[in-house]
Amino acid sequence: MTCMECDADLDDVEEAAGYRLCMPCAEGPERVTGPALRYRGTIYSLPSPASHRDVERAERANGVSRFQCEEGFMTSSGRFVDRQEAGKVAFDADQISPRPRSAPWSLQSTDLR
Repeated sequence: MTCMECDADLDDVEEAAGYRLCMPCAEGPERVTGPALRYRGTIYSLPSPASHRDVERAERANGVSRFQCEEGFMTSSGRFVDRQEAGKVAFDADQISPRPRSAPWSLQSTDLR
């Protein structure tokens, strides 16, 4: 697996911990890494530019339906955050320049593309 930011190979420790960023990239400000669905305590996610619908399609065999899930995003620190918190994280990390198009700080996966 490679870092989502710089394409460097992740070492075994980073990969085992489920990180998507190498340690140098992760040490910067927290960033939104992609859409996620939380279903019955399990978090399913894909890296950007995926959408929540893409996550649902990938996990359909596990019985995941985004209509029965909490939609959110994963961050570079491994946190699952809701759309409002994700908007704040993305804005603070300069991943989005203006506020997201939808309600204040309600991030959509398309805002990251």
